[in-house]
Amino acid sequence: MVKECYLCGSPNEDHLVFCRACGSTMESDESTMVQSSDLHPKVKEASEVLFRDLHFASCVLEAYKALESYVKEKSGRDDLSGRSLMSEVFSPKDPILALNALRNESDRDEQEGFMLLFMGAMVGVRNPRAHAIVKENDAYSTMEYLMLASMLAKRVDESRKLR
Repeated sequence: MVKECYLCGSPNEDHLVFCRACGSTMESDESTMVQSSDLHPKVKEASEVLFRDLHFASCVLEAYKALESYVKEKSGRDDLSGRSLMSEVFSPKDPILALNALRNESDRDEQEGFMLLFMGAMVGVRNPRAHAIVKENDAYSTMEYLMLASMLAKRVDESRKLR
């Protein structure tokens, strides 16, 4: 049996969850993806309505702005933003927020790796959507961006403030 995508009108096999042409969920209510997910509350709050209304690029932007605001709030560094905020807050040498005990090289490597992930999230995900028109019409890849933001926010939850 063939189902038509409610977003782009393309025909799709009945068993598919996402449209082959546009990537949109084959459900007519996009909000169920975010509602039923275990996204971090700050990410979910920032993105849920935009996702439901199919504003995917804005949804991702707002989620990453919420992540940045959360890092500022927990670290007390509201004077920095983007890459420089993440570099300062998660530095493996003298972090404001420690993601582990920082006892050995493995701990410091994890701290540095997550610092780079946080920096990359700002530079590679947030900035393009904040400074240019980005078209996104794929619910699945939007959820992947939201899951990354959520995972990073959960690491902020687990972090401890050192200074």
